[in-house]
Amino acid sequence: MYTTKRLRCERAVKEDLAGILAIEHDPYNSLYTFTGDMEEHCREIEDPDIFFLAIREKEGGALIGYLIVDIDRESQRLEFRRMALSRRCEGYGREVLDGALRMAFKQWGANKVWLEAYPDNAVGCHLYESMGFHKDGVLRQHHKAERGFLDQVQYSMLKDEYRDEYLVKYRR
Repeated sequence: MYTTKRLRCERAVKEDLAGILAIEHDPYNSLYTFTGDMEEHCREIEDPDIFFLAIREKEGGALIGYLIVDIDRESQRLEFRRMALSRRCEGYGREVLDGALRMAFKQWGANKVWLEAYPDNAVGCHLYESMGFHKDGVLRQHHKAERGFLDQVQYSMLKDEYRDEYLVKYRR
């Protein structure tokens, strides 16, 4: 699908799912990411309106994460539904999202990319805001999890914002 300086982001296959589930169910990641099961992920891999991407290091090909992108073709809208990485605080999240935004707006013709995050996911919220995502609002007590009812912050970026602001201001 796309490559970055250090990563290959390619369609996940069923053989990737054991590694993806391990990353997703990691105690840190599961605080901030919905967790699925093998069946759910198999359906997502086969769904033509979902890009389920395995994130691998270019050198050696080690699986270090995944990104699930849900496509609404009619509205030209993409949701970055889930992302989790096994390696944190090394700039991989920014690198993955930078490549995904480029694909979304330049190749797939998206008008809007959006995502949700828990407000206590300080690292994720900082990343999205630093990349130029607009904070659209907070869905109060929107998701029930083991740790209680959780708010979700909605972020979005429009095609014109990507062109006009992101490329000038945020792209390294």
